Amino acid sequence: MNHIELIKRAASLTWRYKVLWILGILLALTSSSGGGNGVNYIFSGGNGGNGAMPPSFTGWQGPDPALALSFVAICCCALLILAIVGTIVRYVARTGLYRAVDQIEADGAAPTWRQALRLGWNNRALRIFLLDLLVGIAFTLLALLLLALGALPLLLLVFDNDVVRVIGIVGTIGLELLVAAVLVAGVIAISLLSQFWSREIALADGSVGEALSSGYGLVRRRLGAVRIR
Repeated sequence: MNHIELIKRAASLTWRYKVLWILGILLALTSSSGGGNGVNYIFSGGNGGNGAMPPSFTGWQGPDPALALSFVAICCCALLILAIVGTIVRYVARTGLYRAVDQIEADGAAPTWRQALRLGWNNRALRIFLLDLLVGIAFTLLALLLLALGALPLLLLVFDNDVVRVIGIVGTIGLELLVAAVLVAGVIAISLLSQFWSREIALADGSVGEALSSGYGLVRRRLGAVRIR
């Protein structure tokens, strides 16, 4: 497999067909995870910096607890709605991008951006989401089980013996590091497999079971040609 030619072909398609830009931008925006920056506010008083409240704040009272809880609830609901909308957009854009590129390769004609979105807005996107969700749940349960097994040496702490306790602590650290390495490898493997089962559903209209089986089989047969996105 000539990877240089594949990269050139992908770059040429992306540059020529601007509809792919829209889907790619939507996918990138909804796939990225951002973190907030913590901000600490420090009020220093004029009494030598002993942490006391300045005189001008002596009569200040905190907000009404009911109002604060309402504000927190509204924020949580807004974040939940944004997460749901972002997930829908991500899977629609992902499915539409796969099918738009496939249509371009097959017919030589690009869909409009409305047609591309319609290509993604169907039950294929839902099946991709369901498969990702099932695999994610299974992996999470397996990770929790492995972490719990790795912590079993901590049971040695019940013995009133310093040597045994040290062995328990060292054994737990070693096992948890091993579990962490296994989980990282698992995340990489799932990321690799997801590319293939997603395409199997988006392009071949396969079921969840068929996509999972064919994706694994393809990666196993052509592991050397596979690259993680």
